[in-house]
Order: sequence, then C-alpha cells, then structure tokens
Amino acid sequence: MRFIAPLFSLLSLAASQDFLDAADTGAPTFDMIWDADDRHNPANVTAPLAATVMLVRKLSTAIRGDMLVLRPNTLLQGRPNLCGDVQFQDEPAPGSCSGVLVAQDMIATAAHCANDMRRAAAYFFVFGFSTAEQEAQGREALNEVPLRDVYEAKEVFGWELGNSHSQDFRRSDWALIRFTRPVEGREPVKVREEGPATSAEHFYVIGHPNGLPAKSTRRREGLDEVSMVLWNNNNAYFKARLDTFGGNSGSPVFNAETDELEGLLVRGDSDWMWEYGSGQRCMREARCPQDRGQRGIDRGVLRCAGEDVTRSTELAGHMAFDRAQKAESGEKIPVDVRAPNSFPISVPDWSHIQPRAVSLFFSSPTPPTPGSYLHSVGVNLEATHEYSLTELSLSLQGPGSNAIELGPVPRSPLTHFGASRPDVHTTFANLPRGLWQLRVRDTAGQDVGQIVNASLTFFFIEGDANPAVSMEMELKTELPVPIPDYDPAGVELKFSPPAEEAEKLKDADGNDLAVFSWDLDVTIDHDRADEDVARVYLSSPDSRRVYSFGAFNQGEMMEFGESARQQLFFYGADANGDWTVRVVDSKENITGTITKATLKVKAVAMPWRNAVEEEAAGEEAAAEGEAGAEEETVEGGEAPAAGDAEGAGEAEGSQEEAGEVPEEGSPASTSAESPESPPSTPESEAGEANEGQN
Repeated sequence: MRFIAPLFSLLSLAASQDFLDAADTGAPTFDMIWDADDRHNPANVTAPLAATVMLVRKLSTAIRGDMLVLRPNTLLQGRPNLCGDVQFQDEPAPGSCSGVLVAQDMIATAAHCANDMRRAAAYFFVFGFSTAEQEAQGREALNEVPLRDVYEAKEVFGWELGNSHSQDFRRSDWALIRFTRPVEGREPVKVREEGPATSAEHFYVIGHPNGLPAKSTRRREGLDEVSMVLWNNNNAYFKARLDTFGGNSGSPVFNAETDELEGLLVRGDSDWMWEYGSGQRCMREARCPQDRGQRGIDRGVLRCAGEDVTRSTELAGHMAFDRAQKAESGEKIPVDVRAPNSFPISVPDWSHIQPRAVSLFFSSPTPPTPGSYLHSVGVNLEATHEYSLTELSLSLQGPGSNAIELGPVPRSPLTHFGASRPDVHTTFANLPRGLWQLRVRDTAGQDVGQIVNASLTFFFIEGDANPAVSMEMELKTELPVPIPDYDPAGVELKFSPPAEEAEKLKDADGNDLAVFSWDLDVTIDHDRADEDVARVYLSSPDSRRVYSFGAFNQGEMMEFGESARQQLFFYGADANGDWTVRVVDSKENITGTITKATLKVKAVAMPWRNAVEEEAAGEEAAAEGEAGAEEETVEGGEAPAAGDAEGAGEAEGSQEEAGEVPEEGSPASTSAESPESPPSTPESEAGEANEGQN
C-alpha cells in the first residue's frame, strides 16, 4: 500500500496543529498534486460536470453573435517558463474561480471569489467550458460558449468568509449567488445538508484549475487505496488529498461513491515549484508528499497537510430559507415614497470630506388581515448613473434601530431587491408599523446618479395558518459542572423539550416543526476571565447540524445566536429532539466551570420540507431502478447522452412557446430579467470591476 507511510506523516502533521484551529485566518491559498496527477478532461457530459460553472471576468471576454468569446491565451502564454511535461499548457485559461449549481437559479462558490455584488457583477458565470461539452455541442472553438450557457449575478444571497460575521474563527468560506434568470438545461447537484462531519472517504473535484477548461479528478477505475481524508475535526471544513490549483477555488468536491456534494474547495498549499537542471530552471507543479518542506514559488513552504474543503452543511440553513421563500404564499403590498420627495432626485457625488446620501421615507402599510405578520421587505428602484449603477449603494432602516446595508444596486432591472435575502428577513420580520427610511449614496468620485422612481414592497404571511412555537428547552445536566482541562472531548450539556410540551413541536400531521430562530446563553467561571479560553459547540437533534462559537467574557452570561449568520445556520433543522452543547477548554493548566446555561428555540411548520424529502426519496428509488440499465448501456459501448442538458432546455423552451408562462412571484419566474435576455456586453459595462477608480 504505497500511501501508508507518507499518509502517517501527513496525519501526524495535521494533528499537530492547534486542536481548535483557532489561530487560522481564513485567507485563501491554493493547492497542488498529490502523488499521481488525477486531473483529466472528462470524456462524457455527466450531471456533475454540467452543473459546474466557471467565473470569468467580463473585461476579458467579447460577444460575437450568439456566442461569448473567452480570452484564448493559453496556460503557457501566462507562464512562459513552464517545464515541458506540465499538463494542459496549450489549452486556453480564461477563468478566475469555479462554482456549482445548487438551485435552479443559484450557484455556490468560494466567498473569497465573490462575496458582494460589486465583485459578483464583474463576472460572467459560464457553464459548458469543457472539451466534453464542446464535442457534444459540435462547437468549433473551445473558447466560444453559447450565450444560453452564460449568466449574470442578481444578488449575493448569503456568504461567510473566515471571521467575517462573528468572532467564531471557523474559517468557513462560501457564497451563494443568485442569477438574473433560472439556469436552463442543467440540474442542481444533490447537496449533503446534514451531519457535522463527512463520513465519505473518497472524493473527486470538478473545476477550472488555473482557469483551464473543466477538469475532473475522478479516478477512471475504482477508488484510492486509502482514505483521502486527512483531517475531519472542524465543523466548518475538512482536509483531503485533492489535485487542485488556483482557479479551483469554489470547485465542487463530490463523494466519489454517491456523487453527492460534500463541499467547496477553498484553501491549500503552493501550486508551483522550480525545477533545476543543466544550469537552467523551469516551473513544474508542486507535488505531495515528496515536496513537503520545500519552498514553493507562490505560497511559501509546502506543509502537505491537505486541501481545505468548506462543508456543504455550511450552506444548509440558507438553502432551506431559499426553499421556504419560494414555497411561501402571502400578500405583497407596494408602498410609494412619502411627500415631499418628488422624482427625479439627484444623488450627490461621493466625497471623503462630507459623505452625503439621499433619504427616502415610507410608511408601513396596514397588515392585510389581523392574523398576518411582516415577513420581508423588498426595494424597487429605478435609477441612472453617469458611470455605473453599481456605484450607488442602498441601506434600509425600519421602525426603531433595525437597519441593514443592501449594498450596490444591481445592473439588472430591480424588482423586490433584498426581499428574498435571509438577513433582510431576520432584520425586519415581525417589526411593528412605523416609518421606514431608504438611503441611497454614491460610492466613488467624479460621476453622479439620479433616482427616477422608488417604492418598497412589504411581504406579509398569514400568521394564524402557521403559528410559531417558542420553547425553553429543559437542561438535563446538573450544574455547576467542571470543564476538563485541555481535553478536546470537553463536557456536554443535554437539552430536551419538556415532556409535557414536546407535542407542541409537531404539526397536525405529526411532522416535527422546524427551527425558525434560537437563543443560547451560557455562563462560564474561569481562572482567566480576560482570555478566550474555550469553544462552545451547539448541535441540533441527531447532530444534523453543529456550529462552534468562540467563548468570550468569561464569568459573564454569553449570548449566542445574535448574528443573522448564526441564526440562519439552524434554519429549517428539526426542533424536536435532544440538543447538545459541548464546551471545550483550549488552554492547558487553566480550569473553568459552567454555572448556568439556557437554550430557547422558536419553531414553525415548514410543509415544503416534507415535499422535498418525498421528492428526494422518489429520485433515489428511481435512480436505483435505472442503475442496472445505465450499466448495460455503458458496457455496450454507448456513451452517456452528452446532449441531455440541451434536451431538457428544449423541453422547457417548448412550454414557454406554448404559452405556459409562470405567474409573477412563482419559483420559475424569480428573476428580474426574461430567461431569454442575453448578458450585457463587456463594452457596456467596461470598467465596472474597477469602480471607485474612474
């Protein structure tokens, strides 16, 4: 078993890092080759390949007829001193990052690639940039892709990068980006949304290393001889042996046995090493474990500790919220701006001396029925700008102090901007009636904008039809309880629904209610009250989702779940069952005691969850029934249908031609643009990736 000896050293190296990994910063790094290079051009268009997307900067493209022309520069042209045996050096390399389709109108990628609209708007999202799809579609040039496979960002639905949203040091790195129109002819991948740690041992990556056409690392025969997992302790990411490079950031990492999405590739080691010989040198791919301890060209000394993969479970709460939004039925009430505002309104140019903004005021509408409550708020804005609409930024404040930054205005037509975002919902849901303020400001000098029209749309849900249940869980562990010194097992506290109230966490059909919001309070008395000396892990029933927190302010009550990011992590999870709080001491020879702990959960019925589970069960049964037929087809020499994606697209198109147009607000028409709308040309958007410098 040729991997046993080097793997033992690698596992020891991975285990030697701080067992809480609290010092990690979350900054993106890149990767290399492990033993033999498994990267190859896929031979067939599989569903995972069809769902993989490349992020390419608009300024490096052109539109010719109905095709997007990508920059033809090859890998060798970008790195002219490559060694002669470097793979794929004669292929075009226009890409910046990778991603994967997780909903019909949304992809997942790494947050360090695009975590706001300003960055997302600078990209085209290109499906089908692979030799397999080129052959299947009969395209003459690899670097020319049909515009039907090119999409633009409408909103960044959610994201997390390192320590960005809280002081939890989790090193999570992901972003969900919604498109201006649903993706046609391609299906979202199946995403693992439950479980604190992957149980898989074998993986493959599909993505765009170095910006190249899509490469897969799936072994052509069988599985690796030993597990590919190198470290599986942190609940936000795991480490594995994967052959990846810069450009693979955001690449989907699949379970090699089930094709289920396990996570997104986000960090690793150096890509390149110098090779010396005959008085000359050239660049070659870095390889592990043989290059361990050597200095790479681009990212310092190789540790060969494995590539970091953000777990797919990090997306689960946001994806559940997205499904809930699409399944909800309610009433929309538009509200116009209050006097004395009259349109058009000029937006003052940005100034570092005296920042200025235009404020528009709105009054809350009367709820449509006594039992309905405010669910979300959307902004409808028509504006112009001398340079780029994305230089205009919006913020919305509700009655009282509740406020949120909505960020840059999208270039696409703006309809209910922000209404589907989870952070908007958590900020404004259930607010009382009062005065609302929309602030519009310019963010770069030398050019000005103008507001042509503006309104807010208030989304109400019938509360009586879906009442929320608030419950304080019963602590089953007797307090006070000491925390073991510097022991990763820590101490566990068990919480359960009070026996006399457990039935309240089920709906009329006996289904468990789902988490809507939660609150955890813990008090720890510690020898060093001024240091961060512990971590707190909260697990939902059956450990389906686990979130870790940094523990601060020792000796005082610590409140967890205050940020929208933390709240949404458990959104849609089962509320009924045993919850676990684990507290781990992270400093040697310092002891502490838990003196108080409370957990409150707010839950509601989410009927869409039952439909999703039934659909998944049906798909699994159908897949098992078709498995034998597919094996016979492959053995008979007939390749999988590379045109399946196109066929599905034609079927959807025929429905529209027949006049079956979805109603506004339905899941099939969530975009602000028509599905037929082509992406904007790079010429019309020139310079938008460099806003603030014009």
